[in-house]
Amino acid sequence: MSKKPNNAEKVINENENKQGEFEKNLTIRTPTKGRRSSSIKGAAGAMDERQDSEFDQPLPGCFQKVSKITNDKIDENLAKIPYFHGFLLHEYQPMILKTFGDFLIRVSIRYPKKAGKTSREKTVNSNKGKKSKEKSKEQSNDGSIRFNVIIGVCIKDQDKDKVDHLDETKHEIIDVPMTIEQNIDGKWIHFYIDKKKKFGSIEELTDYYRHYTGFYRDKKFSLYKGIPMTSWELDRTHVEIGTKTLGEGAFGEVKSGTWKCTNSDSRETNTPLPVAIKMLKGEESKVAMKEMMHEARLQLCLRHKNVLKTYGVCILKTPFMIISEFCENGALREYLKKNKVDIEDKLRFCLGSARGVDYLHGKCLIHRDLAARNVLLNDAKVPKIADFGLARYGNSYKMSSVQKTPIRYLAPETLQSYKFTQKTDVYTFGLVMWEIFENGQEPYVKPQQHMESIVPKNGTIRVGHLKEVMKNDLWIKFNSETPPTLQTFVAEKVFVYDEKKRVTMIEVVALLKTLVRKDQSYLKDTMATQTVG
Repeated sequence: MSKKPNNAEKVINENENKQGEFEKNLTIRTPTKGRRSSSIKGAAGAMDERQDSEFDQPLPGCFQKVSKITNDKIDENLAKIPYFHGFLLHEYQPMILKTFGDFLIRVSIRYPKKAGKTSREKTVNSNKGKKSKEKSKEQSNDGSIRFNVIIGVCIKDQDKDKVDHLDETKHEIIDVPMTIEQNIDGKWIHFYIDKKKKFGSIEELTDYYRHYTGFYRDKKFSLYKGIPMTSWELDRTHVEIGTKTLGEGAFGEVKSGTWKCTNSDSRETNTPLPVAIKMLKGEESKVAMKEMMHEARLQLCLRHKNVLKTYGVCILKTPFMIISEFCENGALREYLKKNKVDIEDKLRFCLGSARGVDYLHGKCLIHRDLAARNVLLNDAKVPKIADFGLARYGNSYKMSSVQKTPIRYLAPETLQSYKFTQKTDVYTFGLVMWEIFENGQEPYVKPQQHMESIVPKNGTIRVGHLKEVMKNDLWIKFNSETPPTLQTFVAEKVFVYDEKKRVTMIEVVALLKTLVRKDQSYLKDTMATQTVG
């Protein structure tokens, strides 16, 4: 008589052939908040049930790897996954993944390499050459751009050289590519990291690696906790794009619109806010995407009355968007050109803008692109510093000579050595104040009378002229409308060749406060003179 097995004998010993037993016997049920739980019979076991039907097809090549991911495919397969983060860039994952086992899913775009490979890229052995051709063919089967689904996961740092003597746990984030196969109808049916283990859904795949360690390029990983979108990753369905175009740039345009701000404590949305929507033209430019995300990341960390507020980004699908507060009066330059502005308001524009720049410097930021065109006015005519595409953290930044820059706004040390500091921002802000008192005119376009020894009368000031003007202390001068105190301050402490002798933004703000609050007698006298005249 055979012995009846007891309950203990039925329990799977995970230490003995753990993976094989999992595939044969274990059923995992994964509760997902807000959605029905999914069940798998040990990952590969789930595949076994289907292999007698759709997976075991005699037709060769009936499955094809997915290389193009459209918005429709995102809606159909990815958008409902709570830990899907759209086209989030790799370098922004550390902001989201903090703990061992934290993971997210994102889409990465692989752009074609430019012509002209290095000798190392050209030199391959015959075996590698064959693989390279196959890979090249695969990448180009849908044009020049290839899409990949990536699992970004936080792992324990396995580089012993990086671990200090205190035995603290170090973490790093790796990108694990997930291959997706579709049938002839375009339906996604296979998902895998290791092609020996294919799954019927992304949920099944993440369930498996939640319980069992995965390996990718000699790195161990586990998918313990899928991290949902952050507060600055906005739901595109809450954004409505308007018809008015507010501006255009090299990579896209800015449109008016509204955004329903979701209350984190409830599912209800507040009254739609008017917003400005900066949209990328498409996914064709990796540079454009990086610049957009760089700008958004900087602005999301900034909160000041005189700095444009950014609410977040929409990157689940294309086109990518930055959602910022709407400034009804538009760019300061255009406002000055279209409206008659009195001296008091001009001084207030200077003071508000200066406070914004001073705040940025307090955050260890260099704006690098200060100009009246990059200052916006809201409905109360409060100036706000905007356009952080060129901004950089740090005390100094060395620019590559091939970058596009607004030459007429560059400080002398930048023209000489391509160096930017907070002191170069101070110099440029002096030109912003000049623009304000010149009703939005750009500086150094035409020579002033005192520059005619260097620049021909009615000629155009070029880079060589500009350098000579600076070396000879023939700086641009303010008009007679400008308060004399401000003219003297800028001439002696802002427009100076030696950056060490230049004041800080704190001192600029202090001077402007004095003019706005205490120099009322000058303003009254000036206004009286204008009235009599």
